[in-house]
Amino acid sequence: MHYRFTQGDGKKNCHMNCVHCQRELPEDYRVEYCPFCGRDLVVEAADATPPVRPEPGNWLKFFIFLFAPAVICFASMAIGLYGLAALVSIFGSLAAGLASARILMQNVAATGFQRGLLHFFIAIVLIGLSVFVTAMGCGLGLSTSGRHF
Repeated sequence: MHYRFTQGDGKKNCHMNCVHCQRELPEDYRVEYCPFCGRDLVVEAADATPPVRPEPGNWLKFFIFLFAPAVICFASMAIGLYGLAALVSIFGSLAAGLASARILMQNVAATGFQRGLLHFFIAIVLIGLSVFVTAMGCGLGLSTSGRHF
C-alpha cells in the first residue's frame, strides 16, 4: 500500500492526506478509503512494472523435439546404422527431453526455487518419455528392416 504523506508544520510526525481531495486524514487512520470523498487511498507506485505474462509455447516445436530422436532412430535402424541409432537413443533423447521441457516451461508462471524444481521434474518425465518413444522407434525400425541384432 502506498500513501502520500505531507510534512507537518514543524512537528515531528507526518500527516497523511487523501490523494484525491487533499484533506488531512485523522491520526492513526488505517482504512483504505477516504472518509471525506470515499475514494480508494491506495496509490499504485509509478515505477511498478506490470506482471509478466508467460508466452504460450510453440506446440509444433515441442512435438518435433520430443519425437525427433524416435524418427531418426527408426530410420537409422531400418538402414542398418546401429551405432547412430545407439547414440541418438541416448543423447538425442536426453537433449529432446531437455528442449521439450524448456518449451513447456514457457507456459508456467512459477518463480524462483519452485520454477527450478518444477522444470527439473518436467525434464525428467519428458526425458523418460523420449527414451520410451525412441526405444519403440528403434524396435519398429529393426522389425521393418528384416535384420536381426
